Amino acid sequence: MSEILHSFPLTVNAVNSDKISETSFQYDSLTSISSYKMSLTDPRTGFTAEERLELLDFLCVKPLSDEEFREDVLRSHNWIKENDISDASSFYTAVLSSAMLKQSIFYVKGITFDMFQSFGCDLFTPQNVVSGIAKCSFTPCRAILQQTIPPLKAELNDDMVVEISYKNEKNEEPLIQCLFRHLRNSIAHDYTYVKGDDVLFIDFAPKMTQITALIFVKKKVLTQWISLLKCGKTKTGYVLELRDSKDIYLRSVYNHPFLITHPVNILIKTNDIVVKKKKIDGKNISWEERTDIVFYKDSSIDVSGLTANNPQNSEILIGSVDFSQASSGQYKIIVPLKMSSLDSKEKIDDQLSLYIEV
Repeated sequence: MSEILHSFPLTVNAVNSDKISETSFQYDSLTSISSYKMSLTDPRTGFTAEERLELLDFLCVKPLSDEEFREDVLRSHNWIKENDISDASSFYTAVLSSAMLKQSIFYVKGITFDMFQSFGCDLFTPQNVVSGIAKCSFTPCRAILQQTIPPLKAELNDDMVVEISYKNEKNEEPLIQCLFRHLRNSIAHDYTYVKGDDVLFIDFAPKMTQITALIFVKKKVLTQWISLLKCGKTKTGYVLELRDSKDIYLRSVYNHPFLITHPVNILIKTNDIVVKKKKIDGKNISWEERTDIVFYKDSSIDVSGLTANNPQNSEILIGSVDFSQASSGQYKIIVPLKMSSLDSKEKIDDQLSLYIEV
């Protein structure tokens, strides 16, 4: 089975229809980057000492670019699917959305200098970066990454269209792995640049023969990624929390990148709340609905005007649980919720999970 990467009509100018070279960005005046080279461990970056340690741990010590670490890190923070497999795709989507990269991130087999030009970079030779001659714009947020994939092949289909594809043998590099691999490499090799609120990461091929990645993001994005990881999956910035070993609250996460800060209505049909217990059968993991945890609740909870940044009105008591009849193991309480804005027509359906070890 082959996966189509790109297709174009067979014309003389076919090469010009490349996705990257067609992309244009609005950016400020080109600025020499030599004076902005700065390690992320440098206090001048503006990160606190605690933030610098967290960033190094997150991006370098147990990086998401390593498959083994990625599985362990995502699972430990409950970024998991129903079968207990780590949910890398959901976290990757959240990462792009938080960084404003959703429409401005590109993965390619090889990077040309024409692509650098369209990204607001004046990089005529890789040596220019080393000698400080290179120029680039730090805004807007964008990234171009060289991805490790199997050899490409080109075929002409019946409609006289060239299809570029590769044999899908599950050995192409995952997108999340590619992104965090280049971030790790640029930090490890000290090719990070900080200008005000912006950060530029540059990664090189071995012996600096070629630039393999350019990543432009906001500084706050890096700490937001850590917050995303720690808080688990949420579309709204609200999460579930167990208090006093019995009470379950829906609460807002201060400074969460997805937090809806304007007043909202929240509807929770508590009859739809489900309690499940993890079942392990050899290598197979599943979740079974159980009744040995008693969940006390009203038929529904309808709150109007919840405000995330108001300490007096930023959380809801959903109900309480009784563990007295529960057997040992891991349980999760699944709470579907509907949220709508009072200031707009925005509506979000979410499903939050609270994991409890008994």
